[in-house]
Amino acid sequence: MNKERLAQCLILQYLESCASKDTEHQDELEVSIDCLKNLWKIDNPAVSIPGVNSIIDLIPEPKYDTDAANKLKVKGNEALSAGNVDEAIRYYTEAIKVDPSQHIFYCNRAAAYTTKGDYQAAIDDSEKAISLNPTFPKSYSRLGLALYKLNKIDEAREAYKRGIRACTDNQALKDNLASLGPEKPQGGAGNGANMAEQLGAMFANNPMFAQFAERLKDPSVQAMLEEPDMVDLLSQIQSNPAAIMSMMGDPRLQRLLGAIMGGR
Repeated sequence: MNKERLAQCLILQYLESCASKDTEHQDELEVSIDCLKNLWKIDNPAVSIPGVNSIIDLIPEPKYDTDAANKLKVKGNEALSAGNVDEAIRYYTEAIKVDPSQHIFYCNRAAAYTTKGDYQAAIDDSEKAISLNPTFPKSYSRLGLALYKLNKIDEAREAYKRGIRACTDNQALKDNLASLGPEKPQGGAGNGANMAEQLGAMFANNPMFAQFAERLKDPSVQAMLEEPDMVDLLSQIQSNPAAIMSMMGDPRLQRLLGAIMGGR
C-alpha cells in the first residue's frame, strides 16, 4: 500500500471514530465518509501501523520554549504589580507568542486587560485559559469579574458556577458567587469604588482601622481594588470580617494596607 492510500485510509478511520463519538453531527460525518469512500474507491479503510492508533499520532507535538516564555511572564507580572498595565500586556502577549499552550499567560493577561478596562479582551483571554486548563480556578474568577464589569450579572454568576463545577473545593469562587447577591449592581461607580465604600464602612466601624477609611477614596487605592487577586481577598473579608486579623500575614492584605497608609 503506497503512502497516499495509507493516508486516505487513516483519514477515513479518523472520521469513523469521530462519527461514533459525536452523535450531534453523526449524520453529516457519515455522509462525508461515504462520499470519500466512493471518491477514493475504498470499501474497507482498516489498516494497522505499529504504535499508531490514529492519524493524530502522526502529527508531531509542537515544540515551544516554555522557559523563555515564563521569563516574559515574570516580567509581565512585575510590570502589572508596578502599575504598568500596557507593558504587562505586551510581555504577556510576547509570552503567548513563544508558547501559546500555557493557560497562565492568557489568565494573567486577562487580569491586565481588566485593570485597563478592556473587559471584552479579558473575557476572551479567560475563556482561552479555561479551554487550555479547565481546572484552573483563577480563570473563572477573572471571567466572572470581567462579565460583572460589563454589568452582565447573570453571565458572571454562571461563570463562577462553571468554575465551582470544575474546581469543587475552591472557596474563592464560592465567595465570588455569593458576593454577587440577588440584586444587580447600580450603575455609576466602578467595582473598585464599590469595594472601597464597603471596606471603608467596615474600617470605620473598627477603631483600629478607622484612620484608614478616608484613604480608601484615593484613586490609586481604588485601582488596586480592581485587581482580581484583591477582589478575591475582599470577598473573603466581606464574608467573614472577623477573620481579618488572622489574615495579616497575607501578602495581598499587606500590600493593600501599605497602599492605604501611603506606600505601595
